[in-house]
Amino acid sequence: MNFREKLAEFLEWSIPIWWGFVIGVGFAMAFLGGMDYNTTIFFNISIKIFLLSMVALFFITGFFIKNSFVKKYFFIFSTFFLGIYIYFNAIDYSSPYHLTSKVEGTDKYKYLDTNLNETTVIYGTIVGDPDIRENATNIIIQPDKIIPELNKISIELDETTISGKGFVIEKDVVRDIEGEIIITKNNVRIKLASVDTKDSNISLLNKFLKEKIYKKEVKFIIEETFPKDKDGNIFAYIKLGDELINSSVIENRLAKFYEIKKSKFVKKVVSGEEIKLSGKTGLIRARVSPEIGDYYVQMGHVNQQKLN
Repeated sequence: MNFREKLAEFLEWSIPIWWGFVIGVGFAMAFLGGMDYNTTIFFNISIKIFLLSMVALFFITGFFIKNSFVKKYFFIFSTFFLGIYIYFNAIDYSSPYHLTSKVEGTDKYKYLDTNLNETTVIYGTIVGDPDIRENATNIIIQPDKIIPELNKISIELDETTISGKGFVIEKDVVRDIEGEIIITKNNVRIKLASVDTKDSNISLLNKFLKEKIYKKEVKFIIEETFPKDKDGNIFAYIKLGDELINSSVIENRLAKFYEIKKSKFVKKVVSGEEIKLSGKTGLIRARVSPEIGDYYVQMGHVNQQKLN
């Protein structure tokens, strides 16, 4: 048998088999696309096992059939079911880490918030080359970890600024705590700066402060030009070691953050619980600013990127 005859025989067998695969994918897209594959994990796994069983059954049976005409059709049916399986597997979003996963028994998403006023932070890996357009650059991201809700507020101080002019930094022992007022050994009455206690449970706040700093030596950071309150109490930032007590109070939701205008040395930090994702997470097409398009052009696959 010469080369042409071998090629003709190969095509005679392979083309119908490949068509079986294509028809399988097309059949799944046309007739199975509307099915809810992810109703239950059991249903999801069962249908995959069924499809793979059909692939194996027709292929193995066809392998032992001697009649070439019948053998060919068994192989076609095998690739037909393989096409359905490949399509089904590609659109499967039943993974508990998929971005579209919902809380069981509800229509609420586990990781995404439909409120446009809320921010979701997603860290992911670039899985394709940037798509550069006239007005923007698009990148494809596979999520690796996500912060669904930025519900944790803390504050940080600029150490360089507070170490300079305009600030007083003193150490003293906390002698007593009356409500939210901290009284030092030298009889100085202190209130927590950048902390709004208007709606706070003062009893809980008092308990927290006593557990943290009562009869302990702490560092008081005071802005010289900042006015006292109406009762003459001084506003200060308190540090116990490396812990900023003002921030701890806010983080534990015992009070709210109070923004002091013109105070550039205080930084509000918003964060949330970070969840690591694995398996099928879905893909995100993110549009980035055209001004930094060149930056994304220089990035290759597997680069990490943060999306807000």
